[in-house]
Amino acid sequence: MEESDFRSGCPIATTMPESAPHPAKLTRVGNDAFDQWIAIMAPIVAADGTSTAKPRTKAQTLISAMERALLLARVRNSRPIMDIAKGDLSSAYRPPDRSYSPLTLRRTGGAV
Repeated sequence: MEESDFRSGCPIATTMPESAPHPAKLTRVGNDAFDQWIAIMAPIVAADGTSTAKPRTKAQTLISAMERALLLARVRNSRPIMDIAKGDLSSAYRPPDRSYSPLTLRRTGGAV
């Protein structure tokens, strides 16, 4: 984000609020993208034994929190907002083996 002077961010979050629920095809594409992210993250957060929340619900909460942090970082032109969110969310959703971060979807040594 800093490289783009805080103009970049999530393309879905940038496009969807102004266009949803019309046109319907664009809304479906946005929903499908978020559903794919949730499907990727759900098994990762399921490894966290500290909560009884359903994995898809936890994944959606994590994505929602990061989207809000992206928005605040863009509005305030401030990277520390993202760093704070990353630290807070990593602590809240870290699986017991600590081999990957749910915010980067990376295992030690490579991408999931």
